[in-house]
Amino acid sequence: GGEPGNESHGGYSYCGVASLCILCDSNLDEMGKIIDLEGLRQWASMRQMAFEGGFQGRTNKLVDSCYSFWVGAIFAMLREQPGQSSLMDPSRLNRYLVYYCQDRRGGMRDKPGTKSDYYHTCYALSGLSIAQQVMCEEGEDVPSALRLKLIDPVYNLHTGRRERVYRYFHGRPFLPE
Repeated sequence: GGEPGNESHGGYSYCGVASLCILCDSNLDEMGKIIDLEGLRQWASMRQMAFEGGFQGRTNKLVDSCYSFWVGAIFAMLREQPGQSSLMDPSRLNRYLVYYCQDRRGGMRDKPGTKSDYYHTCYALSGLSIAQQVMCEEGEDVPSALRLKLIDPVYNLHTGRRERVYRYFHGRPFLPE
């Protein structure tokens, strides 16, 4: 949650893990000294609903497409090595997003029966990219015509853009002189 003792939340959990990835240079040993990584993995895996395949952000809440990124990215950030099996089911997440969250008029929606919006389009597509990346690493076929660009889960930027941003800012002073 937002403070000790509050209910855990997918968005807050993502922000905490992404911050630790930046501060600890994605070193899981260092991160494990600060947070319970195994407990976090277990909690996050419980957010993927068996029937829908999508993620909920909190216990006893409905599935929402934006959590495909907020919770799905946690798995991507906490994987110890590429190809390590994930505690999420990327195929079921892919199916939920592609079949149930696309709006016929364009964009992505939070759940069936609602209208698409920019927020859910952004985070559903980011989560879909993460799911596709895991599917490919686990040997599942994702047709190239449907494949999204790979994203860096820490920054939610496609990897090429993240590299350009890093090169631009690396070596520049943190505060203007």
